[in-house]
Amino acid sequence: MLAPDLAARLHDAARLINTASGPRGGQYRGDQLATASALSREFPDRQLSAATSGALDQIHRLRTDLTQTWARIAEGTAPAAVQDTLNALLQEHGPVQLSLQGPDDATHQGASASGQWVLGGSDGPAAERFIRDLVLAVAEAAVAGELGRLRVCAGTDCANALVDVTRNSSKQFCDEANCANRTHVRAYRKRRASGQTPASTPAPDRTPEMDQAPATSTAAPASTPSAKSAKPTGQDEEAAKITRKIRKLSTRLQDPELSTKDRKKVAKKFKKLRKKLKGSANAELLNRLPAAAVK
Repeated sequence: MLAPDLAARLHDAARLINTASGPRGGQYRGDQLATASALSREFPDRQLSAATSGALDQIHRLRTDLTQTWARIAEGTAPAAVQDTLNALLQEHGPVQLSLQGPDDATHQGASASGQWVLGGSDGPAAERFIRDLVLAVAEAAVAGELGRLRVCAGTDCANALVDVTRNSSKQFCDEANCANRTHVRAYRKRRASGQTPASTPAPDRTPEMDQAPATSTAAPASTPSAKSAKPTGQDEEAAKITRKIRKLSTRLQDPELSTKDRKKVAKKFKKLRKKLKGSANAELLNRLPAAAVK
């Protein structure tokens, strides 16, 4: 298992990778770090509000390096290739030093001292410390034998980096847009279309993707009364309508060109929708609302 501090820094490294333009959670998303001001929005705990355009360029270069390294690790590339890349990054941002903290007599019997690796010192601008911290985190994961926990989402149309912190190292999908369920839905439909899925097998939970894709059905003899298609209920129609609205608002909220004023308007609509769903027959749709939009 990853230590909590290391896991947190690796999560930041994955988050940085995922700010690049590309397929994210089933849809294409533009660069989320187009400006230096976006750094403090994406990493509010890293004190990057004063970052310059030069610092942003450095972080962009690191993002490219981490993206390539992460992909090689996820693909099972030979350790030697990953080692060379990490050594180059450590050398660029180094040196690596050991920092021990504790009382003056911490080396005496019965006392203890805690230590940590520091890359390139602990001072300097916040952006430089951020870069060094992420590089060292990946290196520490390698030393701990935990590189296998650095993965790329197995979901369809998603290239998100993720960190597997499960006990049995079984996480395959990111949490951005219910990638696991979307993939299971597609697999289920494929099996059903090929006749491999019994009619009694329950379908996966409904997802926004199910509202986009055409439904597949098997024609039954006209003489069989039970073969008639059941008409959707009013609740089903309302759920589908709300799901489409959530998807539309979520897509708009992810637009990097969206103005602050329009972003607030979208957030207000999400809050109204949340209030409407609470206690309603469609309350299960609450978990599809983006948490950041309804705080």
